[in-house]
Amino acid sequence: MKNSKRTFGLKALSFILVAALFLSISVPAFAVDYEPFFLYEFIDGESISIIEADLDTSIDKTLVIPSEIDGYTVVAIGSRTFADYKDLEAVEIPATVKKIGAEAFAGCTNLNTVSIRGIIEECGMGAFNDTAWYKNFDIDFVIINVNSPQAMLIGYKGNDKDVKVPITIAKIGDGAFKGNKTVETVILPERTTVIGASAFENCSALTEVTALGDITVVGENAFKGTKWFEEYPGDYIGIGKVFIKYIGNEEVAVIPNTYTVVSAGAFYGCKNTFAVKVPASVTSIGDSAFFTFSDSMNNHYAEIFAYAGTYAIDYAKANGINHTVLNRPGDVNGDGNATAADARLILRMVAKLDKVTTDKALVADVTGDNAVKADDARMLLRMVAKLDKVTPEDLLSKPSSKVEILNAYSEAVKFALNSGAGYTKKTYQELKNIKLNFFTELNLMFLQNKIVTTKPKNAKNQVYDVDSVSALTNLHLPTLISTKNIKSATCTIDGKGKYVITIVMGKETARDGFVTDTQKLLPAASRKNFDDLLKDQLWYKSSLTKFNYTLNYNDSKVVAVVDIKTGFLESITMTINHDFEITGQIYLTKITDGSGGNVGKATRVDTYEFTEFKYS
Repeated sequence: MKNSKRTFGLKALSFILVAALFLSISVPAFAVDYEPFFLYEFIDGESISIIEADLDTSIDKTLVIPSEIDGYTVVAIGSRTFADYKDLEAVEIPATVKKIGAEAFAGCTNLNTVSIRGIIEECGMGAFNDTAWYKNFDIDFVIINVNSPQAMLIGYKGNDKDVKVPITIAKIGDGAFKGNKTVETVILPERTTVIGASAFENCSALTEVTALGDITVVGENAFKGTKWFEEYPGDYIGIGKVFIKYIGNEEVAVIPNTYTVVSAGAFYGCKNTFAVKVPASVTSIGDSAFFTFSDSMNNHYAEIFAYAGTYAIDYAKANGINHTVLNRPGDVNGDGNATAADARLILRMVAKLDKVTTDKALVADVTGDNAVKADDARMLLRMVAKLDKVTPEDLLSKPSSKVEILNAYSEAVKFALNSGAGYTKKTYQELKNIKLNFFTELNLMFLQNKIVTTKPKNAKNQVYDVDSVSALTNLHLPTLISTKNIKSATCTIDGKGKYVITIVMGKETARDGFVTDTQKLLPAASRKNFDDLLKDQLWYKSSLTKFNYTLNYNDSKVVAVVDIKTGFLESITMTINHDFEITGQIYLTKITDGSGGNVGKATRVDTYEFTEFKYS
């Protein structure tokens, strides 16, 4: 054991024990001035970690961990240091301690009071598992650093399917949700930036993770064994600004440029990946991020391709990883400029007249779709002719993959909101009449004559004013949209130097107002909207009116225009197609479509236009 030392408490205690041994004197427990024994190891010249303890909890059921031993500051408690002391009832942890190891107090079944005097920066998995304090925590979320900006969630005891983490949480601790079989969706608050190792590991039902803020750290195996991870719709798994894992099979992987962090072990196991293009956006790379596999002879690392002056090149040099410095996009011949000559070389590459090397292919991909095509030459020629207000530097941040586009879109809206953007909105809503059978119509005619009912005027083409702030609030959340329901997502650059982000939804079903990914992307699809719409346009106000509906989204579309240089959101246009299938009763009369008793159907098309964005 490295630099470890045992401390024996009071010297008087040692003297008494030695005297008792030689004189065969029986010393009753109550006569001994008890003090616990600690074994510690050095962290540095002044700080230590307690790694083992010898306690007699039959004498003292309260443990006060010292802030100093032998003149050294106690800053950490090691793994399982105090585990399985069944009679321990209370512990006080000094303000000097910043780290608690895994299972440090696990199995202390009677431990019901935990007093933490300072801020714990790291808390290992299961540090307080099987303790009375953990089991009796007032809410389902077990939290330390409660009244601090560094509040940490170290465990979840609930069994809800949809979990919304408290807004105070800055970090999801190691293993906080590990093994929970019921949770299906999780929303992380804006303050959460760190997700610890194995935080959601083996949460087998977890399909959706929503991060409202910027996630900057994701620990190892944080989402291993979840549906969200295993069914991720793409090769580059990430959340927030953190790229977690590559699951593709390409020889040259291209990390999406909305990520700023590459997690440790991101390419482990990728035996067919020999090179990785790292975007200029990356400013942090975890340990062994580009290590792919080991054989009997060597450890293999993917070669790094990155632009000059970027963090990735410095990382490659510092860690002895093979690397290639890329020219700026479009500068195929390497003369420092993107010109018509480069466009000609791109066309020769497309026609397979010239040999295409990895670095030249990456530079020639002007459009950012991970392929060299004639479109790249066309775009470059338009740039050279100054038909488009775009430079090669602008292309460094152009989103290409579905995940990048969705993130760029949500970030743009978030930027608009945070910048105090003002806007006007036009809303058009239409509901085609549902055909009712003959008996239903007779009933309605009869009831109209006999009972006082009201029906809004101009119901067929009524305009509903949905609160625009609420709509945009639901729209801007980063990474909340699962790409499984995205039919297509593209980003092009128009002649005015703007990104035009287009997202088209595939078919998705929502029942009884359940909020889905599509409804978050395309707002104003809440149950209340539908209730009001249907009652106004189809049914009469009555306590006897009952209905359920199923809502299908088909080819709903969002187009966002974003300024490349500033990130300003110029406009959003949303076309929302809603196909209803409705079942219900009006005064105990079933609704049908008049053709064989099938369920009635209706179609609704909404168009929202957010324009005139004004930035302060």
